[in-house]
Amino acid sequence: MGAGALDGEGDGRAFLARLREEVATHPGVGHSLLGRMATDPRSREDFRAIGLQHYPLVCLFTRYLELLLLRAPDARAKTWLAKVLVDEYGDRSEGEDHAAHYLRFLRAAGVPAGGEDREPLHPAVVEFVETHLRLVTEEPFLVGLGAVGPVTDHMAPPGQ
Repeated sequence: MGAGALDGEGDGRAFLARLREEVATHPGVGHSLLGRMATDPRSREDFRAIGLQHYPLVCLFTRYLELLLLRAPDARAKTWLAKVLVDEYGDRSEGEDHAAHYLRFLRAAGVPAGGEDREPLHPAVVEFVETHLRLVTEEPFLVGLGAVGPVTDHMAPPGQ
């Protein structure tokens, strides 16, 4: 769908509806590992290992949005993204951004202060970051928005 897809309310809503359906049925969303996360017992070490690989994704989310804001096609899109960014920066969370909240999770999982920056990243995490940076800087605006909006919000199976 082209950059003009958000010109009319109906077009934008139809695009988002199709995108939600595509994300919901994508094999990555229904991956067996994600399904097992809801039912298999996990140890503190499991949460530590998973959390250390996920932390860079949490930290970079605002950067993706900032890069998209620079490329937003009009004032309406820029305003919407700016509002999302203000929330991500911690406006409704006593001034703590999402990365600060995630650090509390890592501490509870046994990661010492500073330990979040010493864990080698799995190549798939690096690829995820590189792909998202490319999507928000080189692809059409709506592709980047889809990657960091519905796709990121739906990384866990619905209802999780």
